[in-house]
Amino acid sequence: EASGFWGQPRTIWFAPGQVNSTCKWLYGCKGLLDVTCFRRAAARLLARHEGLRAEMESPAGMELLRFLRDTGPLHAMLWQHLELAVAGWPSVSSLVRKGKDLVSWSMKESWPKSVPLRLTEEFLKERVRVVHCRSWREVEQASDQMRRSWKPPIAIGLFLLESAPEGDDAAARPEDWGAPSSFLQFVVSHAYSDGFCSVPMVTDFAALYAQEEEWVASQSSLAGEGSESTPGRLLPLRPGAAFEVLEQRFLSALEGRPSWSHPDQLSMRSCTLDSTPPTKWTPWVYNHEVLVEADAVAHLRRCGKTYKIPFDVVLLGVVLAASFRASWLQQRTRHFYKGGTDEDFERKTDKMTMPLTFYAPMRDGDLNDTMVGLFSDWRDLTVPCSSLVGLLGFCLDLADLIRHRRWTIFDPVNNAQNILVNILPLDEEVRGEQFLQTRAHEYGGRRGSPNDRRRCYKAAHRPMRLTLEQEAPDAWWISLDLNADHYPTAWCRAFAKSLTQTIKDLKSRPMLPVLRADWASSGGTRPG
Repeated sequence: EASGFWGQPRTIWFAPGQVNSTCKWLYGCKGLLDVTCFRRAAARLLARHEGLRAEMESPAGMELLRFLRDTGPLHAMLWQHLELAVAGWPSVSSLVRKGKDLVSWSMKESWPKSVPLRLTEEFLKERVRVVHCRSWREVEQASDQMRRSWKPPIAIGLFLLESAPEGDDAAARPEDWGAPSSFLQFVVSHAYSDGFCSVPMVTDFAALYAQEEEWVASQSSLAGEGSESTPGRLLPLRPGAAFEVLEQRFLSALEGRPSWSHPDQLSMRSCTLDSTPPTKWTPWVYNHEVLVEADAVAHLRRCGKTYKIPFDVVLLGVVLAASFRASWLQQRTRHFYKGGTDEDFERKTDKMTMPLTFYAPMRDGDLNDTMVGLFSDWRDLTVPCSSLVGLLGFCLDLADLIRHRRWTIFDPVNNAQNILVNILPLDEEVRGEQFLQTRAHEYGGRRGSPNDRRRCYKAAHRPMRLTLEQEAPDAWWISLDLNADHYPTAWCRAFAKSLTQTIKDLKSRPMLPVLRADWASSGGTRPG
């Protein structure tokens, strides 16, 4: 058996669907990694982070979790409101507190637990793989095969591109790293990881790999006394610390401790209550993608640097501003065809709001930055806009809302009407002095190809899901999943046109109001 901290069972929160959902990353580097050092470093990485080798303690845990997943949020909300309602009657308040404590105790004892697996040679042989590739196409195929054959909780792959590309593969492409090169892929269960876990994982792997190389060099007769290689440095991490923090957050929510009211704690989002209630009419849902690249990305980066706003917030700001403009134009068109005047419309529609739900990293600085676990959570935020707010002011206000975490805890009852926002930036920093993230295996060839990926289907769906995903340093994809009852195709066309105009306005006229009476004549579509 390989050594590793076994770990004790922990009561942590995740939705049932996240067990078989994945978080996945691909990092590349020049040169070929040593296979033996890779396998040893991967084993030590799995031993260091219990979230990479965890599963439910009982086989019946999944069925129990499906039953309990909605009782947790309802329990937390119900007792809060009940305690407030009887605050003026001490005897009744005492009974309410005792009832809450009893229900909390029963839920804590019955909630299915997760436990880290002990590392064995059989486990490592199945989960840690090495594939030798002759071209970038084979790297893409190996990556896709690993993602398809993945089983919870983890798979780590090393793809070695050993020979120089020939023929069609010899063409210079953004994803062509050349040969020899190595690609490191992590595929982890979303129940025990989130999109921000790639940094501690690849950073720790780089340090562990460097230590293994140093050990091999020290054992080799070729390593003279004058060797100047420096072993990798691991940041301190107490065994079991990640699951301990996650369990504390979850239990504080079940027990209704004061920390539950703090927006930085667990919200216990619910998959069932996230869906809209069934109706006789099932709406059409369709997808639309917009690519922002090259000069537009460079301009937004300059704006972010000039006004001290993170790039992803600048991009989100222009996307939301374009959404406001498209909705404003849509309402204006309807008002026009009902016989209304422009003056009447501007008087009635000078303010708009957009309810959002963010997928936000709930990490407390150095305490959680080195941990692998499901720390990210949903947070509700209402973004206002009016005819008096300029485009730059709108972006600055949005940055202030996010920077100071002026959001509220996820509301599972009313959240089905919110727009779900997920931002997936690319890790542009070189980790361990050699590993750089790439998404070329996911987006290769999509920029110049015809858009044949549009899809539509009938389903109960929130008004919109908005995903901002970075393909490369100079390219971001904006993906919209739209409920046609709320955002018809005419709105989508207006949004695409508004987005182009909004990016131009931020460059040339940053003080221009987001909602403006004469905007339709310059960038939108004026009825009539």
